[in-house]
Amino acid sequence: MNSGNILMSISVNGEYHDIDTGTTVAHLVERYAPATRGISVAIDGDIVPKSMWAETQLKEDCRVEIITAVAGG
Repeated sequence: MNSGNILMSISVNGEYHDIDTGTTVAHLVERYAPATRGISVAIDGDIVPKSMWAETQLKEDCRVEIITAVAGG
């Protein structure tokens, strides 16, 4: 993701990654979850509504959980 921007470290599903400062939830989901259907995102334990993904910027050291719903029994 480095396009010359300053990098920051965040946790995504328990693994640390360096990402560009200013990265939004929408950009992160594009990178780590190719299909957005059935996806929920939480930052530091708080669910981020899908309608807010494009404008919600990630912050240094935040904990992001990308959760995929799975159908079945």
